[in-house]
Amino acid sequence: MTITITAITPTFAAEIGDIDLSQPLPPEEVETIKQAFWRYGVLIFPGQELTQQQHLAFAQHLGPLETNLVTYNKDAKFRITPDLIDISNLTPKS
Repeated sequence: MTITITAITPTFAAEIGDIDLSQPLPPEEVETIKQAFWRYGVLIFPGQELTQQQHLAFAQHLGPLETNLVTYNKDAKFRITPDLIDISNLTPKS
């Protein structure tokens, strides 16, 4: 099935459907997603249930991942893998 792109507004934000980001993506689907990202800036992928590792694997298709500055703090405690940036008011125990 071909992925679908539904614009939320004419130039900002689109919903991407008919795709399972937990599975490896063929190069043509990655390219379609990149083109949509460059056009709309914000993409919504409804109904995805990804592990942290699947989330990271998908994100790497879009470019190099940024380093989380908190990973340099050896005493930091994370709720999630330090490869993901966690901006929250929750504590590591929440």
